[in-house]
Amino acid sequence: KRNNLLGTDESATSFKDIQITTSSPMVRDGDYYLYAKLPQNMNYDLAFNVKLVKALAQGGEESFQFLKALTIPRGGSGSNTYLVALYEKSTGEVAAVIPETYTAGAANVKDMLYVDRDTNDYYLGNGDTSYSRTNNVNDIVLSASWTYEEGTTYGYLEIVFRPVDDGFNTILFEMIRTPEDYNIQQDSDDGGTEYGRVVPLDKFTFELYQLNNLVAVVNPDGMKLDRIGVWGRPGLFTAVNGEEIRIGPSGSYELDVIPITSLTIVARDPEDYFTVDYSYNNV
Repeated sequence: KRNNLLGTDESATSFKDIQITTSSPMVRDGDYYLYAKLPQNMNYDLAFNVKLVKALAQGGEESFQFLKALTIPRGGSGSNTYLVALYEKSTGEVAAVIPETYTAGAANVKDMLYVDRDTNDYYLGNGDTSYSRTNNVNDIVLSASWTYEEGTTYGYLEIVFRPVDDGFNTILFEMIRTPEDYNIQQDSDDGGTEYGRVVPLDKFTFELYQLNNLVAVVNPDGMKLDRIGVWGRPGLFTAVNGEEIRIGPSGSYELDVIPITSLTIVARDPEDYFTVDYSYNNV
């Protein structure tokens, strides 16, 4: 299922992150496959630490296992961002504005700030058709954080992982927070205030599977293979002894230098045919 997890940082401000909660705890040394699809934010880059999480007994702190870092670049049209400048007027007064576009010889407003968008030079209007160039300007590009601009582009996560301990029952997409998160506010369903960037739950999809260990099928007594050869489509996900591997362009993967105690293959689609050659010696 999909839930919002209310996580906290060292300050008093709380943020909401995405979590996947399993119906039963994951098992140590079992192999799992996770596919997740997250929407691109049009205003901000999104960066996540993807972790396994479990709560310790008797109200202890949560423990976690880091899985992967994920970054989804922003992809907006720019229509939701604005150039804002702090500047000094001819009177010495300091003001903040969205600068107007500078056009040489055009009528202007006295002490209004104008910007040449080709050279990024700033000018003060003199109240006629002349300008005075000024360097007493600090500028920044800001996004209208209260406006959510949604696109059709997504970021994807696809991994095979192995828990290092029993009992993990949550996969957390912990967003790496930036100063902008403290300025983003919106009303929550319970009448309070929510802070920070939020991934819309209705745009987040995932698949999570526990994988079968093929070594236990072909050699249940010895539980070890000396050699394997896997043939399948390029890019097919496999895991050997818990280590994620993709079959390369040749369509094959072979291993014979270490004992093989587990082999799992992610065959999600009908075209994901594969064959496995193997040898073992239980003597």
